[in-house]
Amino acid sequence: MSLTKKLPGLDGLRAIAAVVVLIGHVYLIAGTMGQKEFTSIFASIGHSGKNMVTLFFVISGFIISYLLLNEKASTNTISLIQFYKKRALRIWPLYFLIFFVAYLISVNTSLYQNFGSFTSASVIAITFFGVNIANVLSVPFVVLSHYWSLSVEEQFYLFWPVLLKKINLLKVCCTVIIIQFVLRNGAAYLSHHSNNETAWTAINGIFNQSLFSCMAIGGLLAIALYENWKTLRYVRMLWVKILTWVLFFFVSFCPLSIPYIQSEIAGFVYALTIANAIAVENPRFLDSKISVFVGKISYGVYMYHVPLIPLLIVALQAMGAGFFFMYYGLPLVALAILITLLISYLSYNYFEVPFLKLKTYTFFQKKISSEVN
Repeated sequence: MSLTKKLPGLDGLRAIAAVVVLIGHVYLIAGTMGQKEFTSIFASIGHSGKNMVTLFFVISGFIISYLLLNEKASTNTISLIQFYKKRALRIWPLYFLIFFVAYLISVNTSLYQNFGSFTSASVIAITFFGVNIANVLSVPFVVLSHYWSLSVEEQFYLFWPVLLKKINLLKVCCTVIIIQFVLRNGAAYLSHHSNNETAWTAINGIFNQSLFSCMAIGGLLAIALYENWKTLRYVRMLWVKILTWVLFFFVSFCPLSIPYIQSEIAGFVYALTIANAIAVENPRFLDSKISVFVGKISYGVYMYHVPLIPLLIVALQAMGAGFFFMYYGLPLVALAILITLLISYLSYNYFEVPFLKLKTYTFFQKKISSEVN
């Protein structure tokens, strides 16, 4: 089986994830900027945002693994140069643009004063994709704390194609899931039963953010789809579809706390949801025009909204537009979504697409040809 066309449903899932994360951050940021009543709202919904990032991880692991399986089958190898070039062109331009703009605003104005200041450590961590590690050391990232998930993805991309080039994907996925489980829970145990509790607590925090196991679960789904496992036919059954979406909403939006394996349970539920989404008879809302539109620009939505929301709140406060902070902040949420979508749309078409078009250029054609042969 080859990926001859875009799989359905994925844009819809990206859209759900991006909007839920955005809504959570509206309340978090507004609370930080003085709207204290919003802090309690975030406390009740904040877990949903992290769960949606987990969904992003599973989708990413699934797509990357599926593409690499196809490449290895057709060329008998994996071009690491092409892989890293494509990932860099997709992630780096917007990543560093927003970093540059946020840094300039932070050092030259007081608009981000509620979020601290950039330090040498934070600049280094952002530049070299180590935000998830620096986070547990309380390094301030001003309005770029959400960059932790990009650091996790870039770290995943460093080793994933290298392993898949030499080792069977099923073995790699199972190994990563087991290692992550053992190391994370081992660090959690030692954080309560060791003389060096602070260090083990930090290590546990890093493993709690670096959800490589959830990306590996996405890889397992890629194997199932690529090899057309018979178990996938059950995904099309009505009772499985209903159960899938019940589990999806329960895991995503309920304050669930499952010791030891919560991340992995969420990962498998999201893998089942993806399998349901890419089925021919997937829920129609996943492929609606608005879902496809938001899903297409979801990377921009995720990247722009955190540094944008404080600027929006400052502008509304300066104008005395108190209406937007009434009715549980729903007018603020709606405005933040609309403005973020507009900026992300413009960014995608006029900034990101020119870089994406470069992905088809073979700057290293000679090297690639020698690898294939």
